[in-house]
Order: sequence, then C-alpha cells, then structure tokens
Amino acid sequence: MGLKGSMTLPDSGLPVADAYLCLTKGMINITTYDKTDNIYLIATGVRENKSPYNVPPNVAIGKYKAESYVCIFANQEAREANKDPIFRWIVQVAFNDMTEYVVKLYEQLKIDFPNMTDC
Repeated sequence: MGLKGSMTLPDSGLPVADAYLCLTKGMINITTYDKTDNIYLIATGVRENKSPYNVPPNVAIGKYKAESYVCIFANQEAREANKDPIFRWIVQVAFNDMTEYVVKLYEQLKIDFPNMTDC
C-alpha cells in the first residue's frame, strides 16, 4: 500500500515526477494518552465542547496517537529495488480504535500531499 504521483520535496523544493510514498515498516509508534489527559478526556466525550477544553475542529483528538516515518522514493521501482528513500516525512494522527491507525496515517498523508493517489 502506498501513494504515488508528482510532488515537490518539502525540504529542497525539488520536483519529483513519479514519487512513491509508503509507511516505514516496523517504525509506527503508538502512544496511549493518560486517562486524565485533556486529549483523552475530549476523545472519550467526557469534556467535549466545555471550556477550556474546546479544541478547534482542525486538531485531531483521540485516545491514542500514531507516529511514523514515511519514506519518499524517486519512484515505485526504486522502492521495490530496496533503494534508499530520497526523503523522510513524519506523519502523526490521533485515533480512538486500534484497528484504524494505518488508515488514519494514509488519510493524513493525502492531506499533506494532495496530488498523490493510491496505488
């Protein structure tokens, strides 16, 4: 599972015509928020929409946080040939169900890189 398409590298501004993005195997860190943490309480609905815990709609909330490096390769063939990535990007998401973190990571990647498509 990956994304591919035309993009500009975030650090250098160099264009990559046929980039391929994929999550780094074995490098997804999951954090469980403490049950007294405001983010956890908002995610479970205990303090949702009550001041001072009102969180803007663009801030992801959840009981858990997933963080992973995303490898960006020059193209899919470079990935399949085990070449080194040309760039690494960190993606973080919040979620409530342990079955959804990979989907959430890819959804965030599509927001970060809107020109990329599933492959």
